Amino acid sequence: MDAPGEPSDAVTLITVLGPVQAWRGGIKLDLGSPQQRGVLAALVLASRRSLTADGLIDSVWGEDPPRTARETIRTYVSRLNRVLAPVTYSRMIRFELGRYQLDTTSITTDLDRFRNLVTAASEARTSDDSEAASQHLRHAAALAQGPALVGATGHFVDSARQRLMDLVGSVVENALALDIELGRFEDAGFEPAIAVGDRPASERLVELRMTALSYQGRRAEALTLFDETRRQLREDFGIDPGARLLHLHQEILRGLVEPAPDHNMTPVGTPAGSQERLPPVPLPARTTTLVGRRNELAMITAALTDSVSPAVVGVTGLGGMGKTALAIHAAHLVRSEFSDGQIFLDLGDAAAGDEIAGRLLQYLGVPPDRQPPSAAGRLALWRTLVDGKRLLLILDNVTTPEQVHAVLPSRPGSALLFTTWRRLPAVTGAHWVAVGPLSGPESVVLLRTVSGTSRVETERDAALELAAACSGHPLALHVAGARLLARPNWSIARLVEELRDDLDNPKVMKSDCKIVDAPIVATLERIGDTTASAFRILALSDRLGVTVASASALLDLDERSTVGVLEELVDAHLMLAVSDIAYSHLTLARAYARRQAWQIEGPEACREAQSRLWASRHISRPLQDRGEVDQPIRIVGSPENQALSMRSV
Repeated sequence: MDAPGEPSDAVTLITVLGPVQAWRGGIKLDLGSPQQRGVLAALVLASRRSLTADGLIDSVWGEDPPRTARETIRTYVSRLNRVLAPVTYSRMIRFELGRYQLDTTSITTDLDRFRNLVTAASEARTSDDSEAASQHLRHAAALAQGPALVGATGHFVDSARQRLMDLVGSVVENALALDIELGRFEDAGFEPAIAVGDRPASERLVELRMTALSYQGRRAEALTLFDETRRQLREDFGIDPGARLLHLHQEILRGLVEPAPDHNMTPVGTPAGSQERLPPVPLPARTTTLVGRRNELAMITAALTDSVSPAVVGVTGLGGMGKTALAIHAAHLVRSEFSDGQIFLDLGDAAAGDEIAGRLLQYLGVPPDRQPPSAAGRLALWRTLVDGKRLLLILDNVTTPEQVHAVLPSRPGSALLFTTWRRLPAVTGAHWVAVGPLSGPESVVLLRTVSGTSRVETERDAALELAAACSGHPLALHVAGARLLARPNWSIARLVEELRDDLDNPKVMKSDCKIVDAPIVATLERIGDTTASAFRILALSDRLGVTVASASALLDLDERSTVGVLEELVDAHLMLAVSDIAYSHLTLARAYARRQAWQIEGPEACREAQSRLWASRHISRPLQDRGEVDQPIRIVGSPENQALSMRSV
């Protein structure tokens, strides 16, 4: 069935629900190589959001891009603009502020039209207009012209293709349910092969088709379909059909589902379109000390309740910033949206995708001895059991993209929320929320919550100093607040003094410092020795921040390589990007890095790095004027090193 509303000659249509193609005025455009088509498809799948050059590079090549990747992306975009743009438009793909985005005023996509039709169907269903809803869903399904993303290559293509086909399959199933509800049982045979693709067997689809066949008096065909499905499930996954399908099978065998005289008849015990509910899994309790994070909560809850596509939300930040507390709080706020349950799983030690699937299957009542022996079987069984459910899955402490890919939701209505130490570029289509330091006032509120209101309010200025010394890091603030509780005779000002001394050489609060240092240590173990070494060397600057030029001098690298190192540290949340040319450590991270620099890199390497910095004299004047790099900080090490470090820069 052709979808209505073809674009005008002035608008370019791009398709991804089938071959990746572009049309204007009825003429098909030449989109070039498969990789170039992959770049265009990645921009379409971004759902009108812009993508950085790094984001496009990750989509095309993953974690192993060629050295010329950035230049290749620019070439592809330039070629695509020449092909896509009519005479009246200069650029269909805009590049602004380091980000690429499609020009939505002159481009439409079949994916946009698909989503609009699904939304229209949902609105019609809400208005009790089942006929209109059915037509919208059929138009949406008809937009799929074969397996998605044909003709495009790229790191993201396989996973994105499966998700798109799952979306189309979900629409087909909903359309079948409406056909049965409307009494159009012959139409319930509507099942284009393209809507199923490589998806695991959908018991809901089988149930709907068996129901339609029974209503038409084709009982034998319905029973044959059940036998074929049971054989497939046993061969592929080593399991039997679920309770709903078994129940329907028994009802048909007993003759309780008779040919329907009119469209109002439904199978006994099987309301059309109803869902078997999963048992709810309690979420961990919400923390009572979550402070701030209003913007982050708003972004997470909005993304999780997206009704058009399966929501995938990643929460990233340095350990101790409160990622888990934020995720749990957000999950509680939206739990009413997920009627089939919520599952919280702390991965802890890294686990492979099939191991995660095995643990999730146990949550759903499938013991290990009844799970398929193969990794692929466990993953497929997980997808089969949650197919068509409204389920919220929260994965804590994700470390690899494969852990996410293994359990990605395939349908609108389900959602995946996960926390991780850094952004995972290979997880395409995810909404990313970064959790950074708390502001000064928010930090004081947290201190007040932990150690008591009256004490903090009595020494408000000292509390702000303590918050700054803790870098707005919630874990550090909790530790500082606990120290205040344990030392009722200490003033906050004294705690600030002790903390500043211990930042250089932990003695008084050595055990507390170990707790605060732990997330930094864990991150350094993940980023590799070269980047960890750079993190330590960069802390040797006697300024609060470093420009690219001064960092280049410290690391003895060219500026392009230096930017790469700095951006890696920003992605790992060990440094902050102050501007496009300046970066800064968190106070706590800098103190740890400086201590480690003299111990691990050695005095000679540290002195050489500082000498290069002094010789370069390239501290950024605009940054100094803002007071971000012109304040000296205390130097750690021997008296000789301290003397060297106090030289003027």
